Amino acid sequence: MSCFPDLCAVSTDSRSLSYRELSCFLGVVSSQINELTQRGDVICVISDGTIEWLVAILAVIQSGCTYCPVDVKLPRARQHCMIESASAKVVLFPRANMRTGYGFLGDVKALDESKGVPKAVQLAHKGIMSLLSCPEGRLYSKPGWRIAQTLSLGFDCCVLEVLSATCFGGTLVLKDVNDPLAHLNKVDAMVSTPSLLATLDPEDYRNLQVVYLLGEALHQNLLDKWRPGRVVHNCYGPAECTLFATFKCFDDAAHEQVSIGRPTPRTRIYMLDKKQRPVPVGVKGEIYISGIQVTPGYRNNAVQTASAFLPDLHVGGSQKMFRTGDMGHLMRDGNIEYIGREDDLFKIRGFRVDLGDIEASILALAPDLDNIAVVVAASADNLIKTAMLDQAFREFVQEREVFLSRYKQVKSRANFLETSSTHRLPSSTLPNTELSIDEFLHAARNYRSDLANEQPVQALLYQHSLTESTLVILMSHLVGDAITMNVFLNSLAVRFQALSRRVHTDPGCLSAGRQTHTYIDWTVWSATQEYLSAESHRPRSYTGGTKSWTLPSSLSNSLQHLCADISLSPHQLMLAAVTLATQALRPSQDIVMMAPYSLRTEPLTEELAGCLLDRVPIRVKWDRQQSLLELLRAVQQSSQTAIAHAVPYASLCKALQLPPSLTNSLAEIMVTFHPASSDETRRSFGQPFNLRPSGAKFPVLFEFFQQSPDETITVFFEHDDALLSGDDSEALMSAFQLVLQLIAQHQTVHEIVDSVCREARILTKHLNGPVESHF
Repeated sequence: MSCFPDLCAVSTDSRSLSYRELSCFLGVVSSQINELTQRGDVICVISDGTIEWLVAILAVIQSGCTYCPVDVKLPRARQHCMIESASAKVVLFPRANMRTGYGFLGDVKALDESKGVPKAVQLAHKGIMSLLSCPEGRLYSKPGWRIAQTLSLGFDCCVLEVLSATCFGGTLVLKDVNDPLAHLNKVDAMVSTPSLLATLDPEDYRNLQVVYLLGEALHQNLLDKWRPGRVVHNCYGPAECTLFATFKCFDDAAHEQVSIGRPTPRTRIYMLDKKQRPVPVGVKGEIYISGIQVTPGYRNNAVQTASAFLPDLHVGGSQKMFRTGDMGHLMRDGNIEYIGREDDLFKIRGFRVDLGDIEASILALAPDLDNIAVVVAASADNLIKTAMLDQAFREFVQEREVFLSRYKQVKSRANFLETSSTHRLPSSTLPNTELSIDEFLHAARNYRSDLANEQPVQALLYQHSLTESTLVILMSHLVGDAITMNVFLNSLAVRFQALSRRVHTDPGCLSAGRQTHTYIDWTVWSATQEYLSAESHRPRSYTGGTKSWTLPSSLSNSLQHLCADISLSPHQLMLAAVTLATQALRPSQDIVMMAPYSLRTEPLTEELAGCLLDRVPIRVKWDRQQSLLELLRAVQQSSQTAIAHAVPYASLCKALQLPPSLTNSLAEIMVTFHPASSDETRRSFGQPFNLRPSGAKFPVLFEFFQQSPDETITVFFEHDDALLSGDDSEALMSAFQLVLQLIAQHQTVHEIVDSVCREARILTKHLNGPVESHF
């Protein structure tokens, strides 16, 4: 206060005090407090929002005592309960005439904890000062900065308004009792609940530069409404962790998703499961708070303190972490998204309301009741005003009469309302807007999901007739892979058969196929901290061409016999074939290709639903002088070595300092082989058939399917137009087909490469252009 003696410290519509005047008042009041108390004693202040109230608060703090706010608007019995539970040594009244009715405080008995007594949270000086030490924690306060006193006087964050202004030379603007929102036109910063802010028009308060929101969950539409032209802070934190423990700053610079942000300085946030183990990014967990802002606990309530304030095992020592009971998940950018609660604690207009406390209080007042349940209605802010129903009906009738009268006026001016047909049209002339089955399937296979607004798994039903239908399942690759789809369809078959036999309600049927281990269990074991800083993926256009063909039976049999004779997997054989086929576009004896890598290595993950796929690079070095067998052995060794030492692809790119890119990836060719499954569950509820979306999932993809061990192999070739032109893709596809035939004939590597290059020159001449490629 000595730094800015002439600046205004507090103001109302009719009064104001400078810091010099405020200091004089504080000296008088604090000296009288010191005569009655000792350092650390609790002093309750009956809060009415006047200048005298502010003097009382600061005088208590200056005297070294503990300040306890008691809102004057609370019921008198509630005020007595709060004073008694806080063990107050002194009660301060801003005005002498307010003492009426408080003379029997000595007769008030302490109520039992189960009777709804409010928990007294002890905010420590060090926690408050830690928060105020950063500009974001003190509302950006500075000399001359005007901060509105808006919050309820019993709200813990009311202290934020007071100390942010008076500790840094700002001006605290008090509200008028008769018009509690009028002072918002005269301030630079305000603290509010989202419920209050939703009732205001941002155009009426262009003077506001900073708006802090806390006490309730913030919705995206309210944020978008208030963000233009000012800075909006979304803050989160229970009173047990000193005012607020996380915050997120929103402005016009970027349109960001609502979150509660990151921890304040010297504060730590943990997302833990029910066993207090860290959960991976994106997985829901309970929010635990640790650090300097965690309060000592509840005053005179050791039992609840022990259950809510737990040892912080993540840092050791004597530090505590607070169990909030709030649920959230960590986002990839490091911010935290608030989800909600899983207990009986609710925020109503910014106030925490414990439904259990309300139930206990009602049972104490009505001992004849056996039990009681208290619920929070979604939109029940007030009781129904039954006296208004009759008036509302009359207003509706009046609006309808006005509409009918205006309708007659418009109709008399023009007859456009009667220009449509007055007779029924025959059905043959009505346009048929239904899709055929081919159009329906084409639209389904090329459907691009909007995962921000849609479910990752969708079911579409096309009804041919009353007895025949086609079921289409759309599953995003983010939540499942081929095995997941197989598990899903098998489970669907079980349910469908049970429904057909009318036994779908039997407990045995309901539990059939239910997994004891889930995808979340797997991610808990496999998640690491290095994923937090993983680079975001660059979007791709996915435009390209797709070709497919089936290998002749004789060629398929020859290739399968070759694999069996030398103990080679079909995938390794195709890797070798693709290696030689690339010589048609870019002669090289050192090539890197990608192969899918299953993460189902842990027990019980073989049929686990979820996307447990990664990719592994396979580097093949070869020589023209090698025999075919030597080349195949070299490819086999490269494949086995790559899989044996596989690391997550994102970690590999990060170690090699490769940013996400469409044109600069570790390898452009993906080779995958789907062998026949001999034990695939037969689905009796329909005939499956495969559909492929148009476009390209990878720059270059060779994908092979074998329907059964004795059947031929189907080849799918995809390419990205940004990497290969149409002529280049034709050259590569023709070279691959030729390589397979030459391998089946057991020709040498030298002979195969010469044939491929010769075929490429012939194709080049036919296409009237050189063989060029970015590949």
